[in-house]
Amino acid sequence: MSINKGLENKNILISGASVAGPAVAYWLSQYGFKPTVVEIAPSLRSGGYAVDFRGTTHLTVLERMGILDKLRKLQTGGSPVSFIDQEGKELASLPAEFQGGDVEVLRSDLSKVLYDLSKDTTDYIFGDTITSLTETYEGVHVSFKKSPSRTFDLVICSRWSSLEYT
Repeated sequence: MSINKGLENKNILISGASVAGPAVAYWLSQYGFKPTVVEIAPSLRSGGYAVDFRGTTHLTVLERMGILDKLRKLQTGGSPVSFIDQEGKELASLPAEFQGGDVEVLRSDLSKVLYDLSKDTTDYIFGDTITSLTETYEGVHVSFKKSPSRTFDLVICSRWSSLEYT
């Protein structure tokens, strides 16, 4: 039985192409949905802190997505840390394992891996943003700052403060 029985080919808009957006788009496409991701930045963002994955649950999800080996090749690994007083005497130290998880990668590397994983099944709109959402009988009518308006069956968005919702 399909998880989306009766919802085949539903169009879903996701706001944000950092980490969560492409990850959600990947999983939705695996179940027959048609995701679109809108990102205000003109391309994937660079920089960001390291992201740690720890334990069986994280590693199982990454393995099921088919990206665990790729992320292992990109991992930064933790660094040992020493706490030094003003005279230069070491007060305490933490091993490298304490700093990173089982797999630690830069957020920008994770974002790129997830984008590459989802780009063939997801419509990406870079350099644009949602300006308003209007619920209708046909779905959610979405206006964008630059792109033509479209109607989606579902919108996944983390920020509502700058949006007009009717």
